[in-house]
Amino acid sequence: MGESIRLGHGVTLQTLAPARARIRIIRYGEVVAEDTNTENLTHVVREPGAYRVEVWRTYHGQERAWILSNPIYVEPNPGRLRP
Repeated sequence: MGESIRLGHGVTLQTLAPARARIRIIRYGEVVAEDTNTENLTHVVREPGAYRVEVWRTYHGQERAWILSNPIYVEPNPGRLRP
């Protein structure tokens, strides 16, 4: 829970839901990737930050939160900074 990774080339977040839903990847409260009626959402990370996933489904005619992830922390990579 609450894993972390250093930012680098090719860091990708991939969400796989057990059924079709609206999937959102959020960074600091801002939606950075979203798709509807899907089971899979992929996002290539370009900035450090705290990312989390929300999966929403319609139940009795109303959209409701179904799955809420713990944060995944993408930390800056000082070795990649250029002078």
